[in-house]
Amino acid sequence: TESTNPTWKAPKTLFTTSTRDDRVHPGHARKMVASLLEEAGKDKAPTVYYWENTEGGHGGAADNSQRSFMWALTYNFLAQALGLEE
Repeated sequence: TESTNPTWKAPKTLFTTSTRDDRVHPGHARKMVASLLEEAGKDKAPTVYYWENTEGGHGGAADNSQRSFMWALTYNFLAQALGLEE
């Protein structure tokens, strides 16, 4: 962790949640992002993305259109994080 290793850097991170998740409140994801940015700062956590769908539920999407958007967002992030996109 950053407290024991001064060269620690957070990996590129994408958080996704749904405003209407009835099992895990979206506040947890919001707080995690805020905590990471506050404690690590932009120098140690330079790439942190957050996406919150206003519909859906615990699965993050209300229908197949939203689900495909969420997965496209996730795979696009992964491709960028791995350097597969130009």
